[in-house]
Amino acid sequence: MVISPMASERLGSNIAIVAITKEAGKLAVQLEKTLDNSKVYLSRSAYSHLSHRTTKSHPFHRLAPLLSSLWQSCDVIVCIMATGIVVRTIAPLIGKKHTDPAVIVLDEKGQFVISLLSGHIGGANYWTKRIAELLGATPVITTASDLRGKIALDIMARDRGLVVEPSDNASSSLAVTMRRLLDGEPMWIFDPEELIAPELRRDYPSLVTIRDIDECYAELQGIWVSETLPPEDLNCLRLHPKNLLVGVGCNRGTPEEEILFLIEWVFQRERLFLGSIQALVSIEIKREEDGLRQAAERLGVPLLFVSRDSLNAISVPNPSLTVQKHIGVKGVCEAAPIALNPLARLIIPKNKSQNATIAVARVPFRL
Repeated sequence: MVISPMASERLGSNIAIVAITKEAGKLAVQLEKTLDNSKVYLSRSAYSHLSHRTTKSHPFHRLAPLLSSLWQSCDVIVCIMATGIVVRTIAPLIGKKHTDPAVIVLDEKGQFVISLLSGHIGGANYWTKRIAELLGATPVITTASDLRGKIALDIMARDRGLVVEPSDNASSSLAVTMRRLLDGEPMWIFDPEELIAPELRRDYPSLVTIRDIDECYAELQGIWVSETLPPEDLNCLRLHPKNLLVGVGCNRGTPEEEILFLIEWVFQRERLFLGSIQALVSIEIKREEDGLRQAAERLGVPLLFVSRDSLNAISVPNPSLTVQKHIGVKGVCEAAPIALNPLARLIIPKNKSQNATIAVARVPFRL
């Protein structure tokens, strides 16, 4: 079988091709030549039959330890062997679809390519189709949305950078929501910015866009797409955009705990999702403040800085004479997000603790 070289694939994908028989080894080596960022791992028996060995071909002794190691280091694992062997070997390794690698299975003759694990998020469906094209093989994909040619909600959320918040209610999980969409069950979507609603409605006409939550939809499951939190008793899948900038001002030596407490208190009061924070923003002279840096690290967001001049160019609703006197600007927390992004709109004005101030701005979330 001759495999034609293919164009560069998804950048950054780290691909392992694993084979245990002589014939599978030949196919693995041929496939490696066409897949960027790929390496071949062969059983010692298959490796001994290689006519030409390269630095991308590696022998292994036992399959289970190899796959355990590749599970942590690879984005895609292509196994050229029986499906049963793969299933039994990877069973103890399977965790969550957001972290598991894509696993694909081929027969040693290259007739069938099976998307086995992490079909959507991990990209197994994508790679199954691409490898099948290379081999002239039959792709085997069982994901319902792919089979029907419909948009997959998890892929859409990932591509738009939406945070999928896990639900304690199994009936509003991502899997159940997707099943209900595919079955045409009546559902609602709250998506003020229409980040995903227009495309979803085209594929799923049973989905109705709503602007306000009312009793009419209280008994139906829905999809909530917003930086705000839904009512606690609402049955919905939560998707949150990262579209909030938090401006922070602080005295010298303000501890991390005080800054975090103020942010969390304001977000809880205003029913905003902490995971929607895109960045913390402050004035350049605060770059060495450990508490500010540590607060950003705890939130898992970048800490960005703007200049004194850019802050003074912004008119703020709550200027401070004290801040003006000490650092030469009318205000930090309300002006910093807008100085960073002129399209930002202040939605929560200045809130104060003993040593810190914060304000929240919203940026347009458009790709």
